[in-house]
Amino acid sequence: MRSTYYIYLITLLFTFPQLVHASTVCGIVKDANSQSIPMALISVGNSSQGMVADYKGKFCISLPAGQHTITASMTGYLPKTTTITLGKDTLNISITLEEKIEELDEVQIIVKSKAELTKEKGFAVDVIEIKEYEQTHADVNQVLSESPGVVIRQHGGLGSNFDFSLNGLSGKQVRFFIDGIPMESFGNSFTLNNFPVNLVKNIEVYKGVVPIALGADALAGAVNIVSDHSLKNYLNTTYSYGSFNTHRIGFLAQRVNKKNAFLKITGFYNYSDNDYKMDDLRVTDEFGNINGTISTKRFHDQYSSTMIQVTGGVKYKPWAKNLSLGATYSGNDNNVQHDLSLLRPYGKVSRHNQLFNGFVQFEKDSILLPKLNMDLYSSFGAQETSIIDTSSNKYNWFGTYIVNTENPGIGETSSSKSLFKFNDFLSVNKLNLSYKLSTNQNLKFNYTQNYVRRVGEDAISTGVVPFNDPHSINKNVFGLSHELHYAKDKATSTIFAKNYRVNFKITQADFEGNKSREDSTFGSFGYGTAQSFEILKNWRLNASYEYAYRVPDAYEMFGDGFNIKANTALVPETSHNINIGILTKKEFSKLSLIFEENYFKRNAKNFIRVEAVGPFARYNNQQSVTVSGSETSLKVKYKKFLHIGANLTYQNVYDTDKPFGDKPSDNRLANIPFLFGHTHTGISKTGIRNETDKLSLFVIYNFREEFYLISPAEGDPKTKNPIPRQSSVDTSLKYNGKDNKYSITLSLTNITNQKLYDNFRIQKPGRAFTIMLKYFLI
Repeated sequence: MRSTYYIYLITLLFTFPQLVHASTVCGIVKDANSQSIPMALISVGNSSQGMVADYKGKFCISLPAGQHTITASMTGYLPKTTTITLGKDTLNISITLEEKIEELDEVQIIVKSKAELTKEKGFAVDVIEIKEYEQTHADVNQVLSESPGVVIRQHGGLGSNFDFSLNGLSGKQVRFFIDGIPMESFGNSFTLNNFPVNLVKNIEVYKGVVPIALGADALAGAVNIVSDHSLKNYLNTTYSYGSFNTHRIGFLAQRVNKKNAFLKITGFYNYSDNDYKMDDLRVTDEFGNINGTISTKRFHDQYSSTMIQVTGGVKYKPWAKNLSLGATYSGNDNNVQHDLSLLRPYGKVSRHNQLFNGFVQFEKDSILLPKLNMDLYSSFGAQETSIIDTSSNKYNWFGTYIVNTENPGIGETSSSKSLFKFNDFLSVNKLNLSYKLSTNQNLKFNYTQNYVRRVGEDAISTGVVPFNDPHSINKNVFGLSHELHYAKDKATSTIFAKNYRVNFKITQADFEGNKSREDSTFGSFGYGTAQSFEILKNWRLNASYEYAYRVPDAYEMFGDGFNIKANTALVPETSHNINIGILTKKEFSKLSLIFEENYFKRNAKNFIRVEAVGPFARYNNQQSVTVSGSETSLKVKYKKFLHIGANLTYQNVYDTDKPFGDKPSDNRLANIPFLFGHTHTGISKTGIRNETDKLSLFVIYNFREEFYLISPAEGDPKTKNPIPRQSSVDTSLKYNGKDNKYSITLSLTNITNQKLYDNFRIQKPGRAFTIMLKYFLI
């Protein structure tokens, strides 16, 4: 934990001189009618130092004492420059902008969205704007599944485990963040498959190459969920009911006073019986022999999850751009229906999880030096996970059982009954510093620490208890980058380096109780670059490369004490990641087109992959894996009436340590899709009953080509167990009431009731409906 204190020492060194020597100018930008102008650009002198005013037109900038020029500008207004003299006290000013009036035959205003600006930095990134999905009841997982290169394979219904794959790499090789904060700091009960989209503003999907600001040791890329941080009052709620007795509730509330103090409450509750029908379930006798197949409903798969987060603080003060304190509670309860092979249904096994977390965030412009900005985040949490297996009954797929009188001490999942529980202490500390070297150059530094300490116990088990002695991982990532804009902002160049330092402390016991302790530290460097060029008008070429380095996390090394077994022999994995893409956008008077084509390649060593071991699984290293492929996407918008999106991904994932078979496809890594795509169509009509209401229809088509559970190169091609080609259609019909105060959405998923599989024999829910009500109180 010594690294934690370095953050606070660095923060003190940067902030203390500023508090002593700096002064502050605060102001408001207005028009000729004394109405505030939100989001005006405020700049200082001839440098690029400055900020954007808030939605009330207010701003505060810390500057050294002396004379300065402040310029306010906004589209549609003439810029205005004001000269000020700062002393020791805070100076308050008011800037009035005059409307810019020009007589032109034709005016075309092109404003770049944040998504476009993000893409122009050269990283292979897909920015998903959630406004396009407001017509659906989707969670974050469902939205992400439509991004090029993304495959999400869920093990069942709502709340079930899932595998997230990005360009052929999956699992922990992809890192997840909420507003730049590692998602693991919010606990295991806070996941993408129970996170409603109404809590999200947009989602950034970085592929292969990850900017240092996230502080990630990702091999495949990263997903950053961005929430709404606007300083305004709002209160809205959603409720949906659907098939399989599924209920989902979400709410957002924020109150802001005149001094920019705010209180924000966010939360959701999900519940489902998940009692959908499954076909072709294998029936076994008491000796494990398969005696045919049956179709029946799942009977022990109920799931519920809860999250509530309270955040309070102030923004846009002379001494802080943002100071926030908050606390989070999240929890879930999940009945376990079967083992990984579906041969053993369970009737009493369950998992429970809950987390309490507290955090603080501090952002400050102009720390110590006029061009230096800082963002500091620190969180501490305690998480408890329990796995209950106290029944010795033997269940069949109809839910009936026989009592095991011969071995009453065994459980459903193992050789002894269990009330296994483990506790995690979680700590995440993050520091981002940004310094403007000039009007077109930025220097950025990141330090991220992620610490996990796990202790397990079991009140009734007669075997070895996992984590009975504490296990811990202390991971530290340092990053430094230089960003340059040149050629009249038509080109961007970023170079960066990362340093990883990790310490493991592990104690293991064998079946005889003999203990062995391991305390190891290792580290390495990663590096990379991202380049972006506007090669022709409206045509941009992006290229990025990273030598990525990823450390196995607590889940992979320690297991979960249940289905996933420990493997402390895992070593870090590395990869050379390359992305080359071309992007074009064409705007017409009523029509816009966006086309992207991306090529990617990954050469990974010590590749970490989960492998089945009987009814259980374990993470193991594979020596060498190569991934290559391409993504194609097209988006079309016509007025506000029609928008269409389509994408197709082709990828090859090869184990390069094994000899190729008769065909190139023989050596594909098993159980990974290689061809998949999506289409997304929305039609909207305004003015149904009044001037502001709207009716919208959404249709989504999903396709995935057949792939194999077992590679033909690993055995008899006749037993490669194909996961069949599949496609599905989902649709939603939404009505927005007057002034968007309320909405009603009717959704139907898997309209044709296809048999869908994300994993071999583990069937997904069939046709299902949902009705969702959303109401904006403020």
